[in-house]
Amino acid sequence: MSLYEPNENEFMIARELSKAMMENRRLQRMLGVLFSGYRYLYTDDGEFSDSRHPTIDWMRDTPFELKEKMRERNQSRMEKQQEEAPEDCAAPGAMRS
Repeated sequence: MSLYEPNENEFMIARELSKAMMENRRLQRMLGVLFSGYRYLYTDDGEFSDSRHPTIDWMRDTPFELKEKMRERNQSRMEKQQEEAPEDCAAPGAMRS
């Protein structure tokens, strides 16, 4: 009975894939810290998520899901700032004449 033995090219692909996965995890963690901040991150038992609405799981959500959740959260944040702004204050980002 013969056992399969990977060739050198397959080892090289596996090493590169492993490096890319490790780099991706570092980038996900950096993005989570920068966007959510340490105060809101849940990091127990290998988790890396922010449970505010919408809940963001920095390690499991796809890049598209992350983008949409970040957009939604920023939109909500901007709407809240506009509601809290005094009547005579220009909206955030508005041009002043």
